[in-house]
Amino acid sequence: MKKFSSEKVASVLSHVPGTLRALSAEVQRLEVELVEEREKTASYRLDERARSIASNMQRKGLEPDLSMEEKVAFVKEKVDRIDALEEAIKMASIQVEIGRFSDEPAKGYDSKTNLENFILTGEA
Repeated sequence: MKKFSSEKVASVLSHVPGTLRALSAEVQRLEVELVEEREKTASYRLDERARSIASNMQRKGLEPDLSMEEKVAFVKEKVDRIDALEEAIKMASIQVEIGRFSDEPAKGYDSKTNLENFILTGEA
């Protein structure tokens, strides 16, 4: 077994505090970097999930007056209930607009006259 001189041991031990401080600072820097990367990843995943949900909304005709970006923003606003929103959209049927009710007649279109014309003549 080899014996070390006290000078060599003292020399090595003199470097220990500085090395520990440097390593501690590096660990803290890496922890901050890890938190930042996790936040970026979570933001990216939320964005991808919101786009997927908004795409399903668009495919099913839900909220037709909103643009795709507005739907994505709408989904992101509901982040605390995103699971329930996603499930509700999955269960929703495709929305098809057959017509609208209005107090004002549509311009250039008279359904009564067109229906009567079709019944009487067979032409649309």
